[in-house]
Amino acid sequence: MFSINITPTSDLLAQANNQIFGVLYGQTYLSYTNNQGTTIGAGDWFFYNTTISDYDLCPAGGLTQSFVLTGTSTFVLNLPGINVQSCRMVFSLGQMPQINVVGGQPQAANQATTDFVFDWVEFTYNQSNTLYINTTMVDQFGFPIQLQLSPAVVTTPNGAGVQIAREDVMSQFTTWCNNNNTDFLFCIQDAFGKTSSLRIQSPGDALNNNLVAGVVANTFGGPPNALANGVYYYGVSALNSSGAEGAIQPQLAIATITEGQSVEVSWSPNSLQPADTASYNVYRGTAAAGVVSWVLLGNVTAASLGSNGGSFADTGNTGSAVTPHTTGLANFFDGEITSFFTNYLTNTLTLTATDGLNPGNGYVYTFSGKTATNASNQITSLALTLSSVVDSSGNTVATPPVPVGTAFPVYYPFFNTNTFNSANPAPPAPFTAGTEAYPYSNIPPSIMVFAAEGCFADNGWQTQQIINSGSTAINTTAYSDLLGSLENQIVAAITRGIANTSIAPQNWGNGTSPSQLQPVAVVAPAGVTSSLTAGTTYYYAITAVNGNGETIASYVFSAVPTNGLPCVQVSWLPMSTAVTSFNVYRGTAANEINSLVASVSNSNGTANSYTDSGTESDQASPPVYFPDDQIWDVYDAFFHQPAVSINGLAYAGPYDDQGNWSSTLAQTNPSSVTINLGPWQG
Repeated sequence: MFSINITPTSDLLAQANNQIFGVLYGQTYLSYTNNQGTTIGAGDWFFYNTTISDYDLCPAGGLTQSFVLTGTSTFVLNLPGINVQSCRMVFSLGQMPQINVVGGQPQAANQATTDFVFDWVEFTYNQSNTLYINTTMVDQFGFPIQLQLSPAVVTTPNGAGVQIAREDVMSQFTTWCNNNNTDFLFCIQDAFGKTSSLRIQSPGDALNNNLVAGVVANTFGGPPNALANGVYYYGVSALNSSGAEGAIQPQLAIATITEGQSVEVSWSPNSLQPADTASYNVYRGTAAAGVVSWVLLGNVTAASLGSNGGSFADTGNTGSAVTPHTTGLANFFDGEITSFFTNYLTNTLTLTATDGLNPGNGYVYTFSGKTATNASNQITSLALTLSSVVDSSGNTVATPPVPVGTAFPVYYPFFNTNTFNSANPAPPAPFTAGTEAYPYSNIPPSIMVFAAEGCFADNGWQTQQIINSGSTAINTTAYSDLLGSLENQIVAAITRGIANTSIAPQNWGNGTSPSQLQPVAVVAPAGVTSSLTAGTTYYYAITAVNGNGETIASYVFSAVPTNGLPCVQVSWLPMSTAVTSFNVYRGTAANEINSLVASVSNSNGTANSYTDSGTESDQASPPVYFPDDQIWDVYDAFFHQPAVSINGLAYAGPYDDQGNWSSTLAQTNPSSVTINLGPWQG
């Protein structure tokens, strides 16, 4: 297949006590028999077994290491020549990570409780012999990893990954949060508010890895002083031995009392909690018009709970008025989500997607619609409808896999089960009687954005409802792909702060073709005198202009003119005539691209360069993700800085593949992958 060449830095090895453990696991596409005669079935999970130098079935219980790095020399891993998917290569410092195997499938290391630094690379090698590989910060950042393929990818010649030392990442992230939004400091703190030295967790994982999880509230027949009829909310927080209190879990635990009952509040086993968890506070809330009033019901000592988790009976005690600690991330995007759906009450949203059935030559589906409401004038969904299907040449498809007119609802994520307002609508009902209820109804709306859950990732559930209904008119594989793409585009637009801006929705996922070569200093054309300053670094980005308007800016590249080469030639990959022109922007810093240098016509589809001599330009900045005047994911934006990641490429958000701004490198028939681990200190 290809070789993986892994090289750690000396300072990273020093932090790992000269032992970096590596574990590689994934799934097979087709059945495979290894060199020991063991058959790994199609779709089965395997790991790379260092004792046989081949893929092997995952052992029951947990994985052992695939290799151990003890020096700075390059370690070469030659993989079997088969197609694989969902592969992860975990690197851990100083000790082997605990990766449990449940039902034959490896489970991710628990980021909240693992007390050492680790990180990983993900890849797929598909049946077209194309490798897709990326560094990922979707879950967490542990330490810098850089990737490069051979042959190099033409659009990303410098590879991908974090390019500054871990020490700088950790300190700069703290500064970045303090300058932009302090709620995101939650990503680099432990549950009791102490800054962690282990990792930076993504907002979704930081929220989901809260100290207390699995909180449920069940009613039971109570004594005479039982609770009055009504809806009650419950929260449980953990306290350490010093009395520091963590935030209550973001998912709501709700109980509805109808017959003078009591409520038993239960939560997950404390065996998963840090050693300094001393006790738990139990809170009850009541809400009116979305405003919740809390009381502290009582405190349960952690030591008294054993390993079976905690519980507390609420029989209607008055309690004391205390508001529990929460994190602002739990409802960070609530306003932006509401603005988005409200905007399309009167405006029409148009998006396009491809079905994935024929990659590279697939059909293009166009959807349009407005926000729908119920009889009480409450928002229920963004009601998109498939309006047209064309092939790659623009010709109408007579019988597409999904018929024109098919509904694609994107549900409004505020329900009476995941907010403090019981007047909100109930979650969407199944299409057919007897099927499961909507499975994401208690996830807070903002977490649906941060963690790619719920209403913005329910294409599988909606597709199952079509299957349950017995419909044969719709290709359910295509339907799932299309709805997933629509939801991806919407959540990526909200995360990046562009959902409610002037950027046309049809361009939300359209990234400009990145520069094929870095800008280079060149001689001045005949009769041209350059006004660029020799020895100064100039930074460039381009955008594409099409019928929808202007796209997001490309990657940022730089060049330094000299006295002998006073101009800068900027080159990019040509695009079809669907792009009418390219805008070329210049700046004196990677994050200060503020001059529109030229607009280059693309009338014949061959425009691919511009020579800048420093002539007069308009003061203008290209459209960018994370605009200054919008709400956006501070964590995601941090890793997309050109100073942090190579060309600003990062896989920090769940849908960073929208717009081609992820760290994924793709190459057909690669010969090798180079993975550089580290550095630790600047």
